[in-house]
Amino acid sequence: MKQLRIAILAAVAAAPLATAAQTSSAITTFPAAPTSGQTVAEKDVDVNLVITSATSREDLAEMQRTLYPQGIKFHYSEIAWTEGRLTDIRVLVSTTSGKEEEIEFNGITADQEIRLVVRGSGDAQQLCIGTDCDRKFPRRD
Repeated sequence: MKQLRIAILAAVAAAPLATAAQTSSAITTFPAAPTSGQTVAEKDVDVNLVITSATSREDLAEMQRTLYPQGIKFHYSEIAWTEGRLTDIRVLVSTTSGKEEEIEFNGITADQEIRLVVRGSGDAQQLCIGTDCDRKFPRRD
């Protein structure tokens, strides 16, 4: 049933957008993160993703597929677009090492960047999602 609902949302997203904001309150789902013992939780990860107003539904789905094998669940809901630009999103990120963060962004501007950073492994793993992650995790060239 959920797969059908996601397929319908994808079809709606592919349709041309009107100038009014369009909102989707359905949360994305992906199978539970791998639980193959301690291997995934202890695996050292270095993730640095950016969400902007130009991020598409397909981009979000690709981020989800990229993070899953690394033991990171990436869920998003309450998405809204205006004139084809992402304006609102709620993001929940959790790792197999037990780190979790949820944040909502409303009124995303054209020059705003929302970073998702996960570094390290096990209890030392660090997670940040937001517009102020540059303070905690300086960008690497």
